[in-house]
Amino acid sequence: MKELGKMLRQAKEMQNNVKNTQKELEKTIINAESKNGFIKLEISCSHKIKSISIEDESLQDKIQLEKCFIEAFNDANKKIDKETKSKMSGVAGGILPPNFKLPF
Repeated sequence: MKELGKMLRQAKEMQNNVKNTQKELEKTIINAESKNGFIKLEISCSHKIKSISIEDESLQDKIQLEKCFIEAFNDANKKIDKETKSKMSGVAGGILPPNFKLPF
């Protein structure tokens, strides 16, 4: 019975850690850009865009501009995933067995 109580306390602690980490991630801003630097984004880890910067020279070619947007958003998503995995990996705090993969 003592072990069950300990496990429940650890689960509650982990739940609180997850909530706190999610709040921290919402405030974390990622800088991303297209490969040529024409489009620059500031985006939170909760996928809310804070700012977009577009170089004037990119406005002359619609197809190139669209490609730059895609590159910038893909760069942002890659960085958000990396940041989220990095911060969430420490949340379990030794509760989970080694090599256990979390779904984020």
